[in-house]
Amino acid sequence: MTQEPEHPFPPRLVCPRCRKPEDGKLIVSLLEPVSESGGAPIGDYCPLCRTSFERVDHIPCVPYDPEYFRSSQASAFACDWACPDLRGAQAACRVAGQLDAGSQAFYEITYLTQHALAHFPGAAQPFGGELDGNRILLQTVVQWLQRHRDAAMGDRAQALDAGCGPGAVLHALAPLFPGGVAGMDWRIGVLRLARRVALGREVFLPFCVEGRRFEPVRIAAPAPASDAICFVQGDIHAPPLEAEAFSVVSALSFLDAVADPIFALGQLDALLAPGGLLVIGTPYSWDPRVTDPKEWWSSSDQTSGETLRSALCGSHPVLPHLRYEIREEADRLPWAIPGHDRLVYRYFLDLILARKG
Repeated sequence: MTQEPEHPFPPRLVCPRCRKPEDGKLIVSLLEPVSESGGAPIGDYCPLCRTSFERVDHIPCVPYDPEYFRSSQASAFACDWACPDLRGAQAACRVAGQLDAGSQAFYEITYLTQHALAHFPGAAQPFGGELDGNRILLQTVVQWLQRHRDAAMGDRAQALDAGCGPGAVLHALAPLFPGGVAGMDWRIGVLRLARRVALGREVFLPFCVEGRRFEPVRIAAPAPASDAICFVQGDIHAPPLEAEAFSVVSALSFLDAVADPIFALGQLDALLAPGGLLVIGTPYSWDPRVTDPKEWWSSSDQTSGETLRSALCGSHPVLPHLRYEIREEADRLPWAIPGHDRLVYRYFLDLILARKG
């Protein structure tokens, strides 16, 4: 009899509503896929709390609160901006230009395309070399992982990118991890785009070049698509994934974009197997609309970077159990996001690779 791998790919999903500690162990309820007439799964079901979770474009959506997820991303469900051809994108540009510039739908499409261009800068020709640093950042991550991954990880080693966005990190990691790479993000719109790019499909998006004027851009992965890439919608504060399922966990430009960054760091640690590699990169660009200032890592006598490093070494009162050895670190690595045709937002990330003890 062939033994089932300990952590099969795609990774098994767990119910975020039922995860709880009991007698010193973490009790989880594995979700059961739901299909019609034996076809592809159209959703997932928790046999314990009987919550049903939907799948959108074959992407499992496993939020803690499905109703809130639907309502908070209503604009993404109302309109799918990723077009399969140029003619459709031109029509989408006209629709986008008629939106209220203060609406959630307007924000959704501008956010989606800005980050798609940041991840795949080959489509962002008007910006010349302004986005070249993005490639350097990804190359640095790959080089570090090549240097520090060991034979103990084996051919079944899997990686997770939390806050994966359009998926450039997944494309960079896929050749290193034949066991599979998974991307998790809260936004369903960006996951739909990421999945189509991962499948090797040509995708066109409306890009806001000025005011309410949109023009189509083509988004494509720089390398052949991999069938070892999968996606899941979920919240890092209640991730729908098994503990210690991944040999590598990465989170780039992510921890300063969540409500509770210290708790989120603890969840990243929980998903990483012992001896695994954690890659954290962040510009510490705190936004009070997302992260309450009392949760910011910087203070008058400590920088955000110092807070992160002390937390990884077990010196933070919330995460005293962490035992990481920092293997690589680099400061001020560039990451840029196009704002419009004449504007580029430039960030500098603090990048760390650490091994879990």
